[in-house]
Amino acid sequence: MNTAFDSLTHKMQRAALGKTVDLVLSHAEKDPAKTVGQIVDLSKQFYGNSFSEETYAHAKQTLTDPNSKWSKLINCMLNQLDPNVARTTALNLGYEAFFRGTKTIRENRVKYQCNIPWLILFDPTSACNMHCVGCWAGEYGHKNNLSFDDMDKIVTEGKELGVYLYMLTGGEPLVRKADILKLAEKHNDVQFAIYTNSTLIDEPFCKEAVRLGNIAFMLSIEGTPETNDARRGEGHYAAVMRAMDLLKELNIPVVLQNYRHRSTTYSNLTGDYEGTGLMAARFFAERLFRNFAFFGVKGVVWSDERCKGYRSEVERIGGTFHAFETGKDSEKNREVLGRWLRELPKPVALFCCDDAHALIISEICKMENISIPEDVSLLGVDNDELICNISDPPISSIELEVEKGGYAVGKLLHRQIRKEFVGPFNVVINPIRIELRQSTEKHNIEDPYVLRIVKYIERHIAADLTIDAIIGQIPLSRRNIELKFKRVMNTSIYQYVLKCRVKRFANLLLTTDLPLAEIAGEAGFRDCNNISRIFKKFMGCSPIEYRQRRSAGK
Repeated sequence: MNTAFDSLTHKMQRAALGKTVDLVLSHAEKDPAKTVGQIVDLSKQFYGNSFSEETYAHAKQTLTDPNSKWSKLINCMLNQLDPNVARTTALNLGYEAFFRGTKTIRENRVKYQCNIPWLILFDPTSACNMHCVGCWAGEYGHKNNLSFDDMDKIVTEGKELGVYLYMLTGGEPLVRKADILKLAEKHNDVQFAIYTNSTLIDEPFCKEAVRLGNIAFMLSIEGTPETNDARRGEGHYAAVMRAMDLLKELNIPVVLQNYRHRSTTYSNLTGDYEGTGLMAARFFAERLFRNFAFFGVKGVVWSDERCKGYRSEVERIGGTFHAFETGKDSEKNREVLGRWLRELPKPVALFCCDDAHALIISEICKMENISIPEDVSLLGVDNDELICNISDPPISSIELEVEKGGYAVGKLLHRQIRKEFVGPFNVVINPIRIELRQSTEKHNIEDPYVLRIVKYIERHIAADLTIDAIIGQIPLSRRNIELKFKRVMNTSIYQYVLKCRVKRFANLLLTTDLPLAEIAGEAGFRDCNNISRIFKKFMGCSPIEYRQRRSAGK
């Protein structure tokens, strides 16, 4: 990739694609359907057999679906974006990062025998213009800085490895405005995302960002005005709102993620929050819990709706429901929360609005000598590995399709340029699976024999598990054991084994790139002929459809 010929080929490809993007942009509004076909054909020219014909067909179907959330995202962004920002983003994310960069990354992973990321994060500085409570920058000081040459070297060497997406954090990266603009201009073929507290965003800087076209902003905010300003200082919430208005005025994209409420002014990167709560309740119900509890933040949409979905399913199955919702995380609230935890009926299935709140529960339970998972079976949201694993015991958590959704946006940016939607919209990130850890190992099964069978099945699900081997664990007759299991679990031992294997199969479909035959073996299936039929019976679609649907972010 470092030869003069490679460099010339790269420039010619980028120039050719740039002209095509310009042409598509100019005609998208007049004939969006034709534009879709052109984009898919263009992607086939560049990617060739890197993707199957099935994948291209699926892409075309997605692009022609006016109800597709990613279609709405791209269409709305292109309607609202400054033309240079739209063009540069399409080239940098679509061509440089996804096409050319991905190929180079894969080659270098083999060449250097190590992982090479799609994105590189670095801190231009530890300095910050604010003094937020609890922030590490307040302790590390303001003297740690990367020189411009250092930052230039990071990006230059990263590009050689195939990395064309960079996130700048800190400290506050905009303390280094001049160097950031200089860096973005020198490396105008890469995309920079700046994670900022918003207070240093001003009109001159934004106008330069529009001119360059390769800078995006990620605005940091804590949630409610009261909660945010209590930590960050009076007036910070209002400063973020002013920055958002300025970005919108200059046609720089603003998308709110997990904001207090869904905005009608700005687009929202949001989630199927009620569906997440529903998933949590069904998970606990399968483990035969009858007491359910929720801990979250009052008046915040993502917490309120997760509570609503959880509660509605609990009420449907006839369980008891308890909730503790707080506006601020104060020591007083912790005392009240401790009393609430002590008074909950045990064992209880406790679902938290996110992993951070689950960690609070874990810490208070330890202080109150409440056992997890024996007394409290604890489940969070986001699958933040750092938060979940620093807890004792580690916290189980619902994983969201954020990563795959992000990749889907990057892929679609270079494939889709249409103008069918104007105004704000919601991009919904769905829950996809539960990462099991020790905090939910509890099954609320009173019969010791049935509990022993369930645990034996879970431990040996990938093995050559037979009904005779399972029954052999219990000193009772086969008939007696089967009746006990059916009465407690409302299903047969055979069907329970199938269900557990399908769940493991589905999890591996989402978390690995293994072929179906290998996944089948890992899930305990020895006969591959009937896997698709069994999977469809439990999951409502074939294994291939399940993996493709999630990969497409739908």
